[in-house]
Order: sequence, then C-alpha cells, then structure tokens
Amino acid sequence: MKTAPTLADSLIKEWMRPKYRRVDPNNWVSTHIALARKFVLDEKMSAFLADLSYATLNSCKTVEKRQHLVDSVRHLARLPHAITFIEYDKQAHRKRVKEAYHPDIVAGPDSVPDRSGWLLMQHPKLETAFMALHCTSHSWDSNNGRQPLPNASQFAYAWTSDDTIPPWPRDPFYHVDQPCRIDHLHKDIITSPAGVMTGVLEYRTESLSIIAAPYMSPGADRLFKNMSGRHFNPLGELSHDARYLWSLLATINDLPTELQEIKPDRGYVARGKYRKFSDHTVVTLTVPTKRYRQVALRAVAIARRRGHMVRGHWRRDRFHPGEKIWIREHVRGDTSLGFTLHDYQVTHEKHA
Repeated sequence: MKTAPTLADSLIKEWMRPKYRRVDPNNWVSTHIALARKFVLDEKMSAFLADLSYATLNSCKTVEKRQHLVDSVRHLARLPHAITFIEYDKQAHRKRVKEAYHPDIVAGPDSVPDRSGWLLMQHPKLETAFMALHCTSHSWDSNNGRQPLPNASQFAYAWTSDDTIPPWPRDPFYHVDQPCRIDHLHKDIITSPAGVMTGVLEYRTESLSIIAAPYMSPGADRLFKNMSGRHFNPLGELSHDARYLWSLLATINDLPTELQEIKPDRGYVARGKYRKFSDHTVVTLTVPTKRYRQVALRAVAIARRRGHMVRGHWRRDRFHPGEKIWIREHVRGDTSLGFTLHDYQVTHEKHA
C-alpha cells in the first residue's frame, strides 16, 4: 500500500477496508471527504495556527473579554464551501504551542498525531449552521500505543455563526451547563462542553452543541454518557479544538488565492480495484501576503476562464465602513469551457 499524500486520501483509503463496514455501513466518511473542497496547511501555517488562536486570547485581561472574543470569532467562522475538509501539521502546531504559549507541556511528539483535520459541513437549510467531524492520522490503543491508523471521531460538534441553537439533535447528556472534565495544564478541571471545546473554561453558549457523528448508528449515542468518566474522555482530548478551527475559518475567508494544477501519478488498491489519488487544483492562501492586490487580480484572471466554484468569503461592506458582509459559495465563469474543482493549501510567510 502506497503512502497517501494527504490526510484526506489516507482516510478515504483506510475507510474503504471491509472492517469499517460495521462502523460506517454506508461509506459516509469516504464519500463526504471525496466530495469536500480541501484545504492543506503547510508546516509554517500549521504553526501559525497556534498564534491565531492564542495570541489575541492571551491579551484579554478579564473573563468578559475572553468570552466576548470567542463569541466574535465564532460569528466569523463560516465555511468557504458547503462541504470542506481542512488538514494541518499537528506536530508543528503542538511544537509552536509549547514554545510560545505553554512551555510546561511535557507530552512529546508521540502523544499527538502527525496530522489532524476536520470534515466540515454546512446545514442544507440553514446557512449559518455548521458541523465539524475531527479526524487524525494516528490512533491509540492500550497495548500498542500510537498507531498510523487514520481515524474519524465517534462524535462531532456543531455551531452557528449567529446566536441561534444548532439544528442538529444534540446529545441530551451534554447540555450547556453539563459538567465536563478537562486536563488543563495538568490540572483536572470541571467546565462545560463549550469550555472544553474552546479551551476557554468560563465560556458558555447554546450555539455550540455536541452531536453524534453522522456515520454512527442511532444506538451509538450511548457512548456519550461515558465521556466524562476518568478512564474514557475523548471530549477532553479535543480541548481547544473548536477555537483552533474558528480562528482558522475567520482568517482564510479573507485571503487572496493562487492556483496550481496537481495530477498525482500513483494510487492504491482498495476493494479489488486500483484507485488513483484524484486530480485537483491546489489553491494557495498566503498569510500574511506581501502582494495582496497582485495575487488577487491574477487569481481572478485565471478563474474567469472556466466555470468553477467560488468559496464563501467575507467582503468589506462599501456602504458601511468598518463592517463586512458574507458572500455565499457560488459558481463563476463560463461552464461551457469546462468546470474546475479546487482543493486548498494554506501557507504562512515569515517577515524578515
């Protein structure tokens, strides 16, 4: 079996194995990852993700300011496409967190996967409601420890970018004030589900819900009742996850793009067939960019040639200075010339 170039490809390949039919009989995970528009953060951008989610938060001196900041980021956290997959270098991210924000972290590289990511979906009827399924490149078991087995979480979380309640059925065990355990800087602390998922212990909101993973069978939600136990706490393992994701979404929706055609020349065998890794276009989003206007104009010129999906993004409101409006995902270009699908790579430049 050849190594897949991305976490998305690894998950598709792994979840096509026969053993996953008992867990995901309808092949939901592989199908939706294949349909998703993909963002790939490089090593520098993965490290910068730590700065996005920690630097501003650390400047807040009061509980009220921290809660207001997290709410503000949530309001900006919309998906650029209805089905989106984002992956990043977890090792680079953890290294940056340790060196810049939490030097007392003692866990080494073997305690985190090489890559992490999210399969993200917008609600089909409500454009301000979104769901995230956390995915990793490695799994752990009690006998062998860290194993290179791509994994999707048994639960997901949902949020809204306004102040409504997410429309997916939330697990009744995890209401907004349900006590949840989190290992915060090696201290066993009790907080709420929103406090666990954002890492802001005081944070409370009805706009963030813990829900069943869409691929799980209806009876599987009984697993949630064990999540606050001392020996089985996957919710605690995802502490800060929502804040990382929201910070990234709020950032990438404001960036210019460059396009690059990628045609993988290899593949793998699954379910008796040889399957190639899919051709795609990598869209590079640079943070921060030194040539914002030139890059944006070039991207628009290239994009006008054929029909393509334009990712949802924030735009400055010229009629109301200082405010922004959300531009929905839409089709642009001449579809008679063909149709182009885009995946995304996110990079970060260091200033001298």
